[in-house]
Amino acid sequence: MRTCALIPAYNEASYIADVVKGTQPHVEEVVVIDDGSDDGTEQVARAAGATCLRLPRNCGKASALRLGIEFARAQNFTHVITLDGDGQHLPEDIPGLFRVAKETGADLVIGARSFDRDSMPRSRYYSNTIGSRVASSLVGHEIRDSQSGFRLFRLDKLHGRFATWGRDVAPRIRMLRGLFLLALTIFPALLAAQSDDLLNRIWEGVQQAQKKYTSSCGTIIETRTSILMVKPLVLRGKFCADGTKRFALEYFEPSKMRIRFNEDYLNVTTGSKTEVMEVGGNVRRAQSYFSRESSIGNLKKNFTITVREDGPDFEMKLVPRTDNFRRRLNYLVVKLDKRDFLLRSLEVDGKSGVNSVFVIDVNSLNPKIPAETFEVYKPK
Repeated sequence: MRTCALIPAYNEASYIADVVKGTQPHVEEVVVIDDGSDDGTEQVARAAGATCLRLPRNCGKASALRLGIEFARAQNFTHVITLDGDGQHLPEDIPGLFRVAKETGADLVIGARSFDRDSMPRSRYYSNTIGSRVASSLVGHEIRDSQSGFRLFRLDKLHGRFATWGRDVAPRIRMLRGLFLLALTIFPALLAAQSDDLLNRIWEGVQQAQKKYTSSCGTIIETRTSILMVKPLVLRGKFCADGTKRFALEYFEPSKMRIRFNEDYLNVTTGSKTEVMEVGGNVRRAQSYFSRESSIGNLKKNFTITVREDGPDFEMKLVPRTDNFRRRLNYLVVKLDKRDFLLRSLEVDGKSGVNSVFVIDVNSLNPKIPAETFEVYKPK
């Protein structure tokens, strides 16, 4: 076993030296991938004894890891340890990963963190808990911490859909939860941020659609691609929505997952486990934020927004202008049907290195949806 450590780092000059020095006794080589830092991270890491690779700009953690993996393969390493550059992963825990790999023969070992529901931010606790359950369901093995960056893996086994699913599943769930909210509350604000005739036409159409169509059902297909995936991952499901207060989404391929939201509570069910969350306050705050006139200035400040006609659709592309959004997102592309001004597709190109395209086919407008469709468990 020849092992190197890969440490992606963005502006971690204050911590990177300790991480490098703590890791060196456990691996053959420590490699720091500077993700476009401007605080001297590369120089500090090199002075501490690390091999340094550098990206010309901040491209995201996934891009940094890809560069490190290419280096590790070129140097004929068989295994890689990944850990963060901010000191949250303890280098002295590395031998534990080696021990588990040796005892079990596992190709991937994840260092799971301990989660305290009372001390962690609610959004972080829920996103990791749900993400871990969904990832476990997909791969048929329990994953206690799908978002942990502290991992040991065999380089020759790094391929296929699992290479990106675990790290990216929680943002995808948050995206699904907000899909209809996005369509009905954010789009109008985005359109109002522009002033040409085409946008004004779309803006008026969206307003009319909101009043005309109060409920809908249909199908959804997500196609996910990544440089780390051998082939695209396609997920298929169906949904029903009642305004922005209630919706139900069920994936049935490649594995089952059900998401239900009913005013205040969100349920995510994978297998026999259901996670129950109280999110109504957050949803209402988001709706209020995106309905305020002041949000227009914020959107124009943070995004460059372009609109064009694309056959039967209107297409809007949003490119981040500020670092706050650039760290997470390369761009969003939204398509609306010209006739009914309904959401047709949403493309999200993230800094995680994953591109997801959601294709929405609304096949029923203003249907009478049974109340049980939106039934949720509530905290006791």
